[in-house]
Amino acid sequence: MARELTIQRFETPSEIGGLRVAGGFSAIVPTAEVLEMFRKSVAIGGTITAAVLQGALVGYAADLPFAPIDWSGQRISRRWEAIPQVRELGAVEVAAPFRNRGIARKLLHALAEGDRLERYIVIGEALSWHWDVARAGNDPWEYRRRLSRLLESAGFQRFDTDAPDVTYDAVSFLAARIGGATAPSSRRAFEEALFQTAA
Repeated sequence: MARELTIQRFETPSEIGGLRVAGGFSAIVPTAEVLEMFRKSVAIGGTITAAVLQGALVGYAADLPFAPIDWSGQRISRRWEAIPQVRELGAVEVAAPFRNRGIARKLLHALAEGDRLERYIVIGEALSWHWDVARAGNDPWEYRRRLSRLLESAGFQRFDTDAPDVTYDAVSFLAARIGGATAPSSRRAFEEALFQTAA
């Protein structure tokens, strides 16, 4: 499979247009909605790092600017939006039939390679309700350990925070990759944003 799998980067709607999507996506959106999610992501400056096997998308990792989330008719802002030089690790998923083949690791390494993100802090909120724990056959804490190792392999570190989405479930966590060319002021702003609840 390794010879047939290619890692591609999509940054415009035209690059996404003719892509065929394998079945088995469900963590963020179902298979039928993946391309529309890609279009929305690149429209706001996002980049899709894609694993393509024999012409079909089998996995992806998305990084994009932080933007408010529309949820149940409300627009929810997040504390990370105000920090200069930040991007969101929006999603990492491999279609169910293609898991446990090292594809997620290849995606994250490709996302982080080169100097494209060296000016940025890439923040990932690893939220348990997006995890396919049942299909993976693991308990949530084992899934957390595996995900943490995966992110660390691409230069991410875990950070404690009081961000409500992260603290809602004890198994969720925050990870970030701080690029080598990130301004010290952005790093300080990120560190100050980790905890905002008054003691």
